[in-house]
Amino acid sequence: MPANYNKMNTSVKGTVRFGTWEGGDTITQINQVIDAFKKVYPNVDVKLEAVPTDYGTKLQNQIAAGNAPDVFQIGDGDARLFVDKGGAEDLTPYITGQYGLDQSIYYENVLNIGKVDGKLYYMPKDWTGMGVYYNKKLFADAGITAPANGDWTWDQFRDMAKKLTKADQEQWGAMYFDQINHRDIYPILLANGADFLSQDGTKIQGILDSDAAIKSFNFPNQMIYTDKSMPDLKYVKSNGGTDLFNNGKVGMEIFAYWSMADYLGAKPLDFDWGTLPLPHMTGKAPTNVIYWAGLAMNKKSQNKDAAWEFLKFLSGPEAGRIRGQFSIKAVAQELIAKEPRYAPFTSIAAQYFTPLPELRTRFFNDTIGKYLDKGLEDAQLADTQDFTQVVKQAAADSQKELDRLRAQGS
Repeated sequence: MPANYNKMNTSVKGTVRFGTWEGGDTITQINQVIDAFKKVYPNVDVKLEAVPTDYGTKLQNQIAAGNAPDVFQIGDGDARLFVDKGGAEDLTPYITGQYGLDQSIYYENVLNIGKVDGKLYYMPKDWTGMGVYYNKKLFADAGITAPANGDWTWDQFRDMAKKLTKADQEQWGAMYFDQINHRDIYPILLANGADFLSQDGTKIQGILDSDAAIKSFNFPNQMIYTDKSMPDLKYVKSNGGTDLFNNGKVGMEIFAYWSMADYLGAKPLDFDWGTLPLPHMTGKAPTNVIYWAGLAMNKKSQNKDAAWEFLKFLSGPEAGRIRGQFSIKAVAQELIAKEPRYAPFTSIAAQYFTPLPELRTRFFNDTIGKYLDKGLEDAQLADTQDFTQVVKQAAADSQKELDRLRAQGS
């Protein structure tokens, strides 16, 4: 990390309000971050405003009323919304200004997630890519060797899942953490040259329901109903849910890094386990998808200089170490040095992130996020073995709703 990565303005003073949806034990960590901040900025009083329930609605109302917190947390699905609503300040002049930051301390593809229309509105707080947890005992029992250097294809993943499956023992080759949703499928969608909607965020039909997209959505269905190497959603919900992998009944689980804390601490597994990067399509470059929480400055803040210093601190190395999060490269590398199994979700995944489709329209959650995910869940519970009609209907419904919302301007 560059020695002078952060040009601090320690003369700032006044009050900074910080809005977050966090609760429980996480609040203790945030208060520790605030205490550390105050040691460097003694003249700034930080007021924590934690709203664990219905945070997004309250924040929208605060922005509309002109009394939102000076710094606030947002989820990746709302990044476009708060820019369009005039709530988030363009941080470009701040990060490049007199008291800016060396942007090289961040993974470039992670920092870019905070950009809307080429301008930086959000600094990264927490993020993770997708990876694969695998049961080393089940691999050994099936005579399977983990792919060298984590380089493997979805075809190999599917073949391994077949070999790991023992139907008579209710042992499954692979599973997603929960029901299959649009974010889970995004890496496969990208690898197949498909997408959810147009780059300008106005067209869904003809893109979401393209042949390549439907092929992507049907990939896990083939594993469930043709190969019978992945449990269907009804089975997952009635047989321990996400604990199937934890209980040694699944060979591979696709998920984010969040399970690591349990497996390494509160809920250690009874078997040896490892992690791998997501597979890639044969002959295609790897793809991945980010789960991300960002930090914004209120465009109408009355104390932007102090707000910027606090926002930088929240997204910086000391806060990352306190919270055990890897917002910057150095903290991620420290975590990986102590525990290499973090790498697939961090340093490896970060090479392949692309800007989220949610950034193209603030109506993503009200269209694709609503109709596609609900359609996929209903189809899985109904044992629908082909998602073609489900995806086509979701595309039609999403396009109709998108057109209505855009015309309404809501």
